[in-house]
Amino acid sequence: PGIGHVDKEEFSKAACQSQDRDTQLVSACKEGAARELFEETGIDVRSDMDRLEPAPLREKDTDEKLLENEFKDRFFFFLHVSDSDFLPAAEKDGTTQAH
Repeated sequence: PGIGHVDKEEFSKAACQSQDRDTQLVSACKEGAARELFEETGIDVRSDMDRLEPAPLREKDTDEKLLENEFKDRFFFFLHVSDSDFLPAAEKDGTTQAH
């Protein structure tokens, strides 16, 4: 969802978590993806980033310098959702509905 940009703060946080460039990049992109997902849909996985799984777009053992979930300067993730990820509209906007 959204433009999918990664904010400076997300890169800074990722840099503090690992010294490995690829790990930092995937972590920052997960942070950005989770933020955009929440802003656009209300689905909140920001406290459970492991739910965002890198989407393999190519074999891991290629000669390319791209990560397996990277394509045209973008990173792709899978998110398996369940009914509990979706709040009824009344809960999202703070109103209640009579039955």
